[in-house]
Amino acid sequence: MLLERPRSCTSSSSEKLSQLFLQWVALAGTSFSFLQRVGAVVRNGGKLFAVGSGASVVKIAKWNPEKDLLAMVTKD
Repeated sequence: MLLERPRSCTSSSSEKLSQLFLQWVALAGTSFSFLQRVGAVVRNGGKLFAVGSGASVVKIAKWNPEKDLLAMVTKD
């Protein structure tokens, strides 16, 4: 299915562009099926899960050495 940008994206207003950034609509006369909508939710949920998991791994990888260093410095 082909997609096109909303017509309001041709406006020179940066506010409108920021609100519509990367939003796509179905071509005139077509609509998304239920399966396509469910697939989009699953795909976007998977992306959010991956980003959250990745951020957690990065945080742990950064914090553990700092925690060990702090424990060595404050050792009584």
